[in-house]
Parts: sequence; C-alpha cells; structure tokens
Amino acid sequence: MDIATRFVAKNATLPILQNLYFKASIDSLILRATDMEKYVEIEMPCNVVVE
Repeated sequence: MDIATRFVAKNATLPILQNLYFKASIDSLILRATDMEKYVEIEMPCNVVVE
C-alpha cells in the first residue's frame, strides 16, 4: 500500500484521485492508484475469505 499511495494525488481537484482502488479475487489482491500523470497497479497473492 505504501508504494501505491505514492501515486495518489495530494491536492487533487477530483476527489477520486485521492483514493486507492482495491480489487480482491479468490487468490489475489490488486491495488490501483493514479494522479492522472502516473499510474501504478500492484497485484499480490493472498487468501480472500468470504462470509
């Protein structure tokens, strides 16, 4: 998460640019962030528990 937050705009005029996007699947987690100039997508293996 530390790497992804480097790509989040600090003083963005669009609130969506101040957040991270998380997507969980059965065996991985994807984090996405952008400041409209730079973009990062990080995928990591994980165990997702669904209730």
